[in-house]
This record gives sequence, structure tokens and C-alpha cells, in this order.
Amino acid sequence: MRKFVISASTRNVRSFSARRRLASVAAAAVLAGGVQLLATDTAWACEGPHKALNPIVSREALQRHHNGAPAADFVQAVPLTLAAGSSVEIGVEFANLTGAAFDAVVPTLTLKDAGGGQRLHLGDVTVEVMREGVWKKLGTDDGCGGEAVRVDTSPLVQGLPDGRAGRALFRVRLAAGAPGDLTALTLSTSAFGEVNGYGPAHTTTVGVAHPDARPAPGTTPTTLAAPTPTPAPDRTAAPAAPATPAPTDAGLAQTGADAPTGFLAASAGALAALGAGPVLIAVGRVRARR
Repeated sequence: MRKFVISASTRNVRSFSARRRLASVAAAAVLAGGVQLLATDTAWACEGPHKALNPIVSREALQRHHNGAPAADFVQAVPLTLAAGSSVEIGVEFANLTGAAFDAVVPTLTLKDAGGGQRLHLGDVTVEVMREGVWKKLGTDDGCGGEAVRVDTSPLVQGLPDGRAGRALFRVRLAAGAPGDLTALTLSTSAFGEVNGYGPAHTTTVGVAHPDARPAPGTTPTTLAAPTPTPAPDRTAAPAAPATPAPTDAGLAQTGADAPTGFLAASAGALAALGAGPVLIAVGRVRARR
């Protein structure tokens, strides 16, 4: 019976091949983990869709850039407040100061609930960019696990020579129906390069106003209490001074015809008596002469 004998050299080759395959798998896992760690940024800048659109990075490009990455920052005064139902314009400048040209660079923009919650949703914001004098809508996604709204700026990918800078003007609109407890937004910008990914990020905070806020269902709107009226000064008339007694002579008080008083009747009687005496005396003398 024939026996198949495997030489030691063959066994070593096979074992070496197995070890090499295992090492390759392990290296791939380590590299994948390393990429994820490198992509993690303290400014919560998640890996965006830009990387998939970038050209294959050549060895020459890697040697050119070494560890350099593009930089970006806000370039104009960012509005302090964004009212629900309105929009604000935000300018970003991105620059290449690495000492070598970039074949593909793009600015990034991410929005987050400044309160640390997840009150900001994809449907709450609309982002546009100014391109050739026209506002063009950009896509958004929740690339940071739902904690932020990431803007797809891949249409802005461009080459950038060393020592040069580019600018992008964004318009951010907040829906009128945004959550009422959303009081501020944190905006973050950076630049993404095809070799080393994101450069340093910069953030700013914009307050959120709700001009058309209404009470939540089931709650009674607060009614301001009417001001308590101040008692008016006491205007009660003081007691009138005692009237001066009318004259006792009723004749002075009379201004028109009225029934005769006792005083007038007595006076008339006296006058009649006085007048009657002389008349009687005169009559008596006339009779005596006859």
C-alpha cells in the first residue's frame, strides 16, 4: 500500500499560508477599527457621505499631505437667533494650509440640539447653498446616531491648491412646527480632505425663538390677573351749612298774590277802625248844622 508523505517543507508552506491569511484578516480588522477611531472627533463630526465620492487616494497624494488636513470656520457674524418658520444665512470659509494641493476638499455643516437632547429632527430643518447665484437644496441625514442633523455637502467637493481658500454660503430654515422646547442650536463646521479626513471643527450657538408658540393640549393658558382698581377719593358731599332762617315777616317772602295772612287782616281791621272814626264825627257835625 502506498503512503502519501507530506514533506516538512510543504507543511511549513501550508501553515505559513494559513498564518498569513489570519494575519491579513486581523490587519483588516485593526485597520477598520483604526479608521473608525480616527473618524471620531470631539466635535461629534461623523463620517459623511463625502468619502464615497472622493477619488481613490494615490500613494503620491499620501506622501504629499502626510498628516495635514484642511481647516474651516464661520466667516460672517452668525445671527444670534433663528425664529421658527424663518431662515438665516451662514457663511463658511475653508482653507488649505498643509503645504500641498488637495484633489478633493469640501466644507461640512452639522446642526445639533444645544440642550443635549434629541429634539431636532430631519424634518425640522431645510438647508440650501448658494451656487452660481441660485439657492440649491442640500440633503440631510442623521449620521450621528440621531443626535444631530448632518448636511450633505458633497456637491461642493472641489480641488484646492495649497495656500488657497474657498467659501460657501448656506441658508438654514427652521420649520414653524419645530418642537417648542428646542431653545438653541449648535452649529459645527469643518473641512473634509481626501487624505486625512476632517480638519479641526469650530462651533457656534444660535438661539431658537417660537413666535407662534401655543399652549400644549390639555393645559390652561395663563391669564393675567386684572389690576385691582384703586379706590377713588371719597367725593361724598360735606353736610351743607345750616340755611339762614327765612324772615318771620311772611309779607317779605311773598312775591305774588296769595291768601291774606293774619298780620294783613289785623292791619286792615285797624285801618278800618281808624278810618271809620273821623267819618262818623264828620257825619254828626253835618247833621247838627241842619
